[in-house]
Amino acid sequence: MLNELNIKPAIFYDTDFEFSAHKTDLLVQMCKELNCNFFLSNKGSSAYVEIEKFNANNIDHMYMDWICPKYPQLFGNFIPNLSILDMLFNCGPEATEEIIKDDKNCVFSEVNSPL
Repeated sequence: MLNELNIKPAIFYDTDFEFSAHKTDLLVQMCKELNCNFFLSNKGSSAYVEIEKFNANNIDHMYMDWICPKYPQLFGNFIPNLSILDMLFNCGPEATEEIIKDDKNCVFSEVNSPL
C-alpha cells in the first residue's frame, strides 16, 4: 500500500522495544525511545489522549481530522470514509496519492491544543 501511494516512512516494530506503559504513557514512552519531539493523533483519539503528559515530557502534540473529499465510486451514491482501498481501487494510485496529500483534506489543531 505504501509503495502504491509513494509514501516512504521509517517503520518501527513495537516488538523491537521493551515498552511497558499503557495509554498516553505508552505513546510518550514510544516517542522518548525513538527520540521524537512531536506526536500527531487523529481527531477520534481526543477522547482519551492526555496532552498534558506529552507536554510534561517536552513532546509537542497535534490533532488531525481527515475531511473525506468526494471521489468517483463505481456503484451508487458516494459513501465517504470507507477505506484507502476503496479510494485506491476507484481512483488509481496517482489520483489517490494526490487526494491524500492535498492539505485541504485535513484540518490540524494548534500545537498542544484540542481540535
